[in-house]
Parts: sequence; C-alpha cells; structure tokens
Amino acid sequence: MAAVTVAVVAVALAYAPAAASAGGHSAVRTLDTASADPGSEVEVMIEARGFGPFARVSEALPVGWTYSGSSLPEEVVRVEAGTARFLLLNIDRSESVAFTYTVTAPAVAGTYAFSGIIDDADRVAGTVGGDSEVVVRPTGECLRGSSDADPSVAPSRGARFCDVAAGAYYAAPVAQLHSGGVFGGTLCKDGLCPSEPVDRETMAVWVVRLLDGQDPQPATRSRFDDVDPASFHARFIERLAELDVTRGCGDGSGFCPERSVSRAQMAVFLSRAYGLADGSDPGFADVPDDAWYAADVAKLAASGITMGCGDGTRFCPDLDTTRGQMVTFLHRAEKQEEGASAG
Repeated sequence: MAAVTVAVVAVALAYAPAAASAGGHSAVRTLDTASADPGSEVEVMIEARGFGPFARVSEALPVGWTYSGSSLPEEVVRVEAGTARFLLLNIDRSESVAFTYTVTAPAVAGTYAFSGIIDDADRVAGTVGGDSEVVVRPTGECLRGSSDADPSVAPSRGARFCDVAAGAYYAAPVAQLHSGGVFGGTLCKDGLCPSEPVDRETMAVWVVRLLDGQDPQPATRSRFDDVDPASFHARFIERLAELDVTRGCGDGSGFCPERSVSRAQMAVFLSRAYGLADGSDPGFADVPDDAWYAADVAKLAASGITMGCGDGTRFCPDLDTTRGQMVTFLHRAEKQEEGASAG
C-alpha cells in the first residue's frame, strides 16, 4: 500500500471514534436482498462520501451472521467480536468511495438488523444509513408469484419456487436463471408454472435478459400493432426485434404476444438468438427435410440444446414449449455459448 505502512493501518483500524456527530461525511448501506435462506450469502455495499484522506467504517454484524470476505484488501479489514472494520483510503480525494463485503446468514430464521458508523481522521463519527434489515426465511419456505404483482419488482433470488420440485429435470436450470434475475415480472400465482406453455411475450423477456444481461430502456413506440408500448413486455419485444430474433407473426405486423411458443418456433428463436452453427440432420421422424424449421432443429441438436422428445426419435415440433422446457433450453444454450467463448 503506497505511502501507508501496516502500522498506520493498524492504528487507524483500532482507534476509538468520538461521539456521533453531524459531520460532512456520510455512508449508505445497500443490501442485495431483503430476505435470505439459512446459510446463504448476502452482499453488502457501502458507499462513503465527504471524508478526507481516510475514514473507517465499522459494521456491527447481526448475531449469528459470519463475515465471508470483502472487495477491499485484507490488510485494511479487521473482524473481531462481531464487528467488521474497514479502512477507506482516499488519497486522491474522490467524492465517494464504495466497497462491498459478504456475510453468511445464520441457521435460525428471523429478522436481523445491521448497524454501523463511519468516522474520519478527526474522529468525528456518523451513522451508516440506508438498508438495515434482512429476513432469514424458515427452512423450506418457497416462492410463489402473484397475478397483481408489480412486474418491475424482481422476486427474491435466494428462494426456490414452490412448484419446482428439487428432483425435476428443469430444477437446476431454473435455479441458475433465477439467480441471474431472469424471471422478474413473468411469474404465475403458483411460482414458475413449469408445466404451462410459455407465451411469446414471456419468452421475449427471458431471452433478452440473458442476451443483454440487463433490461432494455422503456419502449416509446412499438413496431407491432398488437403490442402496447406502455406494457411491461413491450421493451423486451422491441429489443428482440432489434436483435432480429423475431420478425413478428403472420404478415409481420403483429407479434402475437400471448400466443404459446411451439417447439418448432422455439428452435428458430434460439437458433437466431445464439447464432448457432449449422448441424447435420438429427434424423427426427417428425421433422420433414423441407420443413421451415428443419435447419434450426438441426442446429439445436448439433449444439446439444435438444435431444428430441419421448424416446428421442421425434422432436414434437407442433407441441407447445412448456415454461420448464424453455428454461432448460435457454440454460443449455447459455452453456454452449460459454463453451464456445472459452474455446
């Protein structure tokens, strides 16, 4: 650490702050979730502002919670007696300094509160504001959706869905996509409803979030006459068209947002979305060589995204794609893309 010796750091971490005061410095805490499962990790971000060359943030961890690590170098962190102390250096006098630390939730369910103070070189202390409480759910608690839920509010990423059995073939793909925040605004009253057909507007949300890693800006217009620009799904549908994953339905003037996605359509959407390479004929008995979707089914099979339906000799192109199947196909597509990037 340039210009700062280990001894100075140790002294700065150990000194006692004065009484809390309304100084010019401040700190705000942001928790990455409001609820957590027992034993799961929670990330805490602290943003400190308005201090001089250095400041110290002292966070009192809730009883039973354990410190896991921080984005700061370990030499400027001290954890003892349930308190984590972080030394912030601000040699270039930046307006603000932010860092994160991670803690592990206890096994006991309940509501837990974080608290902290920030003090500067003048030993003037202030309270860390922002988020403070996390609910640790009882073991086995699961997540359901709601027909009147605000689609802009993402479901808690730590919870499992009530209607997704642990042993289901789609359980691991659902957990992986859920941890990435893919499902916000697309749940049903029971949770994910994996056996229900996936509609085109939901497919648009999931695909765009995976491709872009974020939600698009709100739509100001729609190229499709059956998509309200003010609707939750509009921005995702518009983005899907920008990416040339969809060209609409029928004559192209509409999108048919509430229509189910057939397995043939799914093959075309994923082939376009992930730019899949050509593949040889997989030999599915129900996919004619001249079918409009045949080449895309071959690409999916060659990429390992589909293994067919039933005993594997057919593809079932006219059947609806279920939500559980769509999640599984997307998860496989993401994995093959990661493999291609690594190669």
